[in-house]
Amino acid sequence: MVLSDAGETDIALKKYLEALELDFSRPTTLYNIGLIYKYRKQWSESFRYNKRAMELAPDDEAINWNLAIAATALRDWQTARGVWNLLV
Repeated sequence: MVLSDAGETDIALKKYLEALELDFSRPTTLYNIGLIYKYRKQWSESFRYNKRAMELAPDDEAINWNLAIAATALRDWQTARGVWNLLV
């Protein structure tokens, strides 16, 4: 998070992806990758990582929020509607 907060998103993304190779079941790592992709408006990637994070931590509001944003950007209305409804 420190690298990402400092604007070093390329390095942060590389480190998160390395961490993910060690443990693919950490929702916070998946969320942080999805977050970087969200800020880059790389919606497919953001969706993919946030969806996996949500599968591991379905009650995490931040994960659901970012998944809903990515789904909306991709016009995946079924997913977007379902996730937004979880947040209301």
